[in-house]
Order: sequence, then structure tokens, then C-alpha cells
Amino acid sequence: MTANNITFTPASEVTREQIGRHAETRFQDWMDANAINYLRVDQEPDTMALAFKSKVRRPDYIIHVRAVGATIAADVKSRKYDKGYQNFPVGDEDITRLQAFQQAFGLPVWLVLSTDAIDHEVWFWIALDQVLAAIPPKHSSLSGKAFYPIRIDQCKVIGPLDGIEKIMG
Repeated sequence: MTANNITFTPASEVTREQIGRHAETRFQDWMDANAINYLRVDQEPDTMALAFKSKVRRPDYIIHVRAVGATIAADVKSRKYDKGYQNFPVGDEDITRLQAFQQAFGLPVWLVLSTDAIDHEVWFWIALDQVLAAIPPKHSSLSGKAFYPIRIDQCKVIGPLDGIEKIMG
């Protein structure tokens, strides 16, 4: 599967929180279907050390990639795909706080992007280190907030029948 043969359709009227939960459920379904070993990270506020509360963003999953004997952290993000700029925008605050997690725990963090426009059937994986090294942040002309414009061609594209080892190759 390549990025060139994916069709994006407009999102229905649901909240961002509902879309995020749906994305995580679809991602977990994909991991279960592919017999991937994972732990889901509890996101409740009282499950984090006070010292981390405003500095660290917890990833959604800790995943063991058996094929290469590696353990990674994955943060699933459902984003609106910007067709005009051909990217998924990810906020600077998310990137900074995930970087703090990566530094504190020594686990490589991967962003796992998808969109409800494709019903979270395909996942676009990119290592946080790659985002930081290769993608300069931009500023929104509407909000002024910084974000990282992550293009599909910068990601490893994982379809419903692909295994997780594809991100390592």
C-alpha cells in the first residue's frame, strides 16, 4: 500500500474526542489482529507523577516489536489531513511533551497518524526523532500556534494487512 492510492473523504459531525477514541480503538483492533504485544497507557490525570504533569505527554501504547526485539512507545493521533498542503499538522506542544517522555524513559516514541476520512484503516508512522530532525515547525496563520506539518511521504505507511515490523525497515 502506498500513499498515492488512498482516498480521503470529509469527516462526519463528531467531536474530536470521539474521533480520537475511535482511532485508538481501530489501532488496537489492528494490533490485536496482527498479534502485536502491547500495553495501553492509562491517560487518567491521577496516574502520572506530579513532576511530569505539565511537562510530559504519555504515549497511548508501549509496543514490543518481536521481529527486531525492540520496545517502542506509540502515540496515536487522528488528524484532519490537509489536502492543500498534503500533511497532517501535529501541535508543537504535543511534540515537545512527547520528547520529554522519550528523554525521561529512554523509549523511542513514534507518532501513529491517521484520519477518520479513511476510517483509520491506514496508519502513517513516523519516529519522533525524525520529526525533530527533519521537519521544521511552522506557525498557523489562524491561531499563531506552532505545529509540525508531517507529510505522508515522510511516514511509513502501514495498511490493515501489514505487520508492525514494516516500520523498522
